[in-house]
Amino acid sequence: MEPKPHIVLVTSRWFKNQNLYFTALKLVQILKPLSREITWIITEQEDKNYPAGEFTLLKIPDRTVEKPLAARLWYLVLHQMRVVHQVLRLGKDQGVVIFAFGADYFVLPMLAAKLKGKRVALRTDGRTSRVIGKYWQRKNRPLQMLYQGVEAVTYGISDAIIPESENFVGLYDMGHYEKKTWAGSLYVDTARFAVQKGISERKYDLGFVGRFSREKGIIEFVSALGTALDGEECRVALIGDGDLRSEVEAILARDQLREFVDVIGWIDNTDLPRHLNTIKVLVVPSYREGLPNIVLEAMACGCIVLATPVGGIPALVRDGVTGFITEDNSSGTLSQNIRRALRHPDMKGISETARELIERSYTYDAAVRQYGQILAHISS
Repeated sequence: MEPKPHIVLVTSRWFKNQNLYFTALKLVQILKPLSREITWIITEQEDKNYPAGEFTLLKIPDRTVEKPLAARLWYLVLHQMRVVHQVLRLGKDQGVVIFAFGADYFVLPMLAAKLKGKRVALRTDGRTSRVIGKYWQRKNRPLQMLYQGVEAVTYGISDAIIPESENFVGLYDMGHYEKKTWAGSLYVDTARFAVQKGISERKYDLGFVGRFSREKGIIEFVSALGTALDGEECRVALIGDGDLRSEVEAILARDQLREFVDVIGWIDNTDLPRHLNTIKVLVVPSYREGLPNIVLEAMACGCIVLATPVGGIPALVRDGVTGFITEDNSSGTLSQNIRRALRHPDMKGISETARELIERSYTYDAAVRQYGQILAHISS
């Protein structure tokens, strides 16, 4: 039997309202039984509590600067050079380096890892060059070409490419790398994210959880509520916050919906299962997604998910079986599909089927098996 590798995980610097820490921690938990030791190279975040003794943590100091663009680019490059410094100091036994959660575009640290003779894996939630072409309303050809150039290097030199879903291979034109591509999804803690209340007992008919930002489709969702709730006695929960908060509030006031909608704001991750158990139908009207944790967690809690068919969502949400698909997120289409979901004669059955799918395919043990097979391929 091959000895377990010493794995190095590299994650990116995260901007305002882009907290991927809990998601990244799931990947660490998957890798634990597959490695003899884990080293995590992470951007330093003072508000996070890192589990003591579970891995070696190398914190990269950073400044979060989003504007002006020149300053943002400077700090991105500076951050990568700091990561390069840590990569070049890795020992011989630290043989596998996984770049994930934004670090899949760390071209300089990846080149440094290859220079050190490491096996490099790239975990991705979608090729950004293809995302720009598919989903951005305003195309940015220079930026798209820049990402194409970076991807030619990072995807080309990687020993393994790990998309979140098998759907991504065709969706994001990864066929050229098919021989070194293996899907690796995360998992849901099905003991914590569990059904606590039946569908009929839940306070909110509709819910949204996430950043109030353009790509999440929050404006389209609240704009659709006026028509969707016309004549219906419905309650709506908006969980999250972001730059579009004032615009959301203005639409709710304009359409006289404030008495029906609770804007709850951000909640602690530990409270998420309880809040999900207050929602019957969770609406995910995003322009783009990977394989969203919130969809997995909502289905585990028995929510019925109504979502746009983007990213890995169609692999999870089968219309009328494990949830509902809205063809697009225009207010008219959303309104129609919201009414369709709320009036479905067997909401309880869809809720139960969704939970069964999570228990069958998205458990911790299933994720460990997937990554075990990937690491075996990398090491062979």
